[in-house]
Amino acid sequence: MIWRLFDYKILDASQNMTIDQEIADEVIYGDASALRFYGWNVPSVTLGYFQKESGINIDYCKDNSIPVVKRPTGGRAVLHDNELTYSFASGINDGIFTNNLLDNYHKLSDVFKTAFSEIGLEVVTNDRRKNRNSASPLCFDSPSFGEMTASGKKIIGSAQRRYQGGYFLQQGSIPLTINRELMSRVFNFDHLNALRGLGAQPTTNNPFDSMAGINELIIGITKENLMDAIIRAFKVLFHVEFQQADLPRF
Repeated sequence: MIWRLFDYKILDASQNMTIDQEIADEVIYGDASALRFYGWNVPSVTLGYFQKESGINIDYCKDNSIPVVKRPTGGRAVLHDNELTYSFASGINDGIFTNNLLDNYHKLSDVFKTAFSEIGLEVVTNDRRKNRNSASPLCFDSPSFGEMTASGKKIIGSAQRRYQGGYFLQQGSIPLTINRELMSRVFNFDHLNALRGLGAQPTTNNPFDSMAGINELIIGITKENLMDAIIRAFKVLFHVEFQQADLPRF
């Protein structure tokens, strides 16, 4: 099988979300499965498709030109900054994926686990279906099902949306570093701690201590290193090849 691969490109938040949705639409209408990597022209916040703005300091974001946009996928808010962002659109037609959301999460988690192992990072995959801090608006506050931790820190956040006919879009964020000062301003620190207290007792007083960037654990890993490792993992695990494709017009 030959899947499409889109070159890494830095765009603004609205463009990135629009393109991911357009690629998903192309897959739904018969184009090959697609893997895309990208970055952000300025720090930006994406909200899950059904998520409200509560818990986000909207005034601070407006005053500091930090875009806040909706993702096509679900999940909780992410502050995108120094990271590698990916999206993957596919369906059941290739015989690899199924209509089962958790099964597809597992298959894609194996890709990233393999890639992380290649760059020297041993990870643990979360198999709990219920999020430990589900009241928090922050994606990286704790790992959801199929997401991974290294040295007890969450290192990747992913969210998925399913479409009729067995198609899906998964988007994910892999930080290289985390700007905790900026995060504490975008996500009100006291508000986050109060929300965390509604559920299970938090394991740390600082919600931002539950996450880590790749370069906080392994020095010198680049976005190119990560992309190459992820592409190789897709090829090995799913027995596919990739062909370069042009981004949809925007």
